[in-house]
Amino acid sequence: MVTLSFVVMAERGYLRLGGRKMRQWLRGNCIIAVFFSFCPSAIGGHFVEVCIFHYWPADHLWLPVSVQFSRRARGHLGGIPRQLARLYRHGDALSNILLFAPFGYFGVLAYGRRGWLIVAALVLAVGVQMLQVYLPGRDANLQDVFWNMLGVVLGAGLTLLPWLRFSTVGDVRDRGISAALLLIGCWLAYRLMPFVPSLDWQLWKDSLKPLLLHPQLSLIGLLHDAVAWAVVASLWPQVCRCRKAGLWLLVLVGGVFALEVLMVRNTVSANNVLGALLGVGLWSLWLSRGRSGRVILVLLLMLSLLLSGLAPFQWRPLPGGFHWLPFRGFLGGSMMINISVVFEKGFFYGALILLLQQESGRFRFAAVTTVLLTLFIEIGQLFVYGHTAEITDPILALLIAMALKAVSTESQVRAVQSGGR
Repeated sequence: MVTLSFVVMAERGYLRLGGRKMRQWLRGNCIIAVFFSFCPSAIGGHFVEVCIFHYWPADHLWLPVSVQFSRRARGHLGGIPRQLARLYRHGDALSNILLFAPFGYFGVLAYGRRGWLIVAALVLAVGVQMLQVYLPGRDANLQDVFWNMLGVVLGAGLTLLPWLRFSTVGDVRDRGISAALLLIGCWLAYRLMPFVPSLDWQLWKDSLKPLLLHPQLSLIGLLHDAVAWAVVASLWPQVCRCRKAGLWLLVLVGGVFALEVLMVRNTVSANNVLGALLGVGLWSLWLSRGRSGRVILVLLLMLSLLLSGLAPFQWRPLPGGFHWLPFRGFLGGSMMINISVVFEKGFFYGALILLLQQESGRFRFAAVTTVLLTLFIEIGQLFVYGHTAEITDPILALLIAMALKAVSTESQVRAVQSGGR
């Protein structure tokens, strides 16, 4: 009801409206905030515990001994590490901050810096806590209101960053903004999975052990990260249009690694750090200054996909089977890993499509080339161990092409509409 009241106030003109797209995002955030505030109780009060732990492999010996959680969660998990119990307590405050941060961000972009935005956020936060009193398995706590409001303030503060501001007036240059943001977002999501931060010092040290205590370099892994960050560097000027775009890119890279250390079940390796330095340096110091820089980047991207798709190059004496059921590999295993793979492939396939389109000027050629490359890799996986050949990746590349086409079309429509005013 609180969310509906806020939306009705906006629609009836009591609130001054800004960009329509930002208002839609704001409404969506209100619905998401209410949903995740109430949803856990709907399935027994342990929704968050199961989402975080149920799909994770339990074969990592560095985790401390398990402790008792709720009885129902123990039935699913068989015991949860003590460290993650502390994470759950701190994560509750962090989740309340992150849940309401988009409210402040999209609220300021949609309506400007209005005092009633704080009042509306406060009403939403208090209303959610009041309704939780009547829900079994939920504990209403006014302290959560404080964390919610802190999230609103932090979200509003993000609008001060020049590369996070969206103009409500279309521009011909805006064609690549949405696609670039989408792809960079996929890469960041892949790096920061599973989006569960921890304030545990031991976890931070464990995250840095592969970098500081056991550094190992892999040529394929190094190429993978270097190409990815080079692509991010090539797309960054489309997102951050300010004089210090290069400095903000370095801030982004450093921020990603800092957040990776904070994330549960996430590590920073030598491949990650050296790949980022090599990729950003490669694009900034060489590829961006030459006429054929984007072509070289496309070739490196294709090479990385081929090597990653066929490694470790252990050939079968007889070809394996080909699975025609889409997304067959996602039906089993860890869901967190599967989602991470979707983000990773979404970034690489989307980047290849976008770079080929920018170089050739033909979207259909870029999409078909990417789909054929993925199909070639899947056929090659018939003859190597360690891979399962299936139709999923070509279909995924096609879906990504459709998404990029839709984003590009919407940007062009906005540019035409603004040009006619």
